[in-house]
Amino acid sequence: MRARSGLAPARGGSIARASVQARAQLQQLVRDLDAVAARLGEVRTETLDDNTHDRWADAMDAVELALARADAALQAGPSALFEREMPTLQATLALLADNVAWQRQDAAVIDAVSRAHTPLSRVIVLGR
Repeated sequence: MRARSGLAPARGGSIARASVQARAQLQQLVRDLDAVAARLGEVRTETLDDNTHDRWADAMDAVELALARADAALQAGPSALFEREMPTLQATLALLADNVAWQRQDAAVIDAVSRAHTPLSRVIVLGR
């Protein structure tokens, strides 16, 4: 798990424009994505068949890209559209993080993350 402070200096006042609530939600979204990535990292990939391994790799790529975009938005300040969608995205990804945290079977973790394609894609798009 990577350390994130979320306390980068403001660039051009963009962070000042972000509401305190949206910033807190974005910080939580980053923590939730970190937790999902960490749980995916615990999957015993050597036990997976080729198809499941490909799904795991796709899930890991999507989570890592969403995490990078959320980090970028945290540093630069979220866009107005990202702020509007933040409550739904944060709630959905918090549920995902909770879900994968208690899953014992690696296939169930991969399935849960694969089903979260839409919110992950929204973070990727909005975090640009």
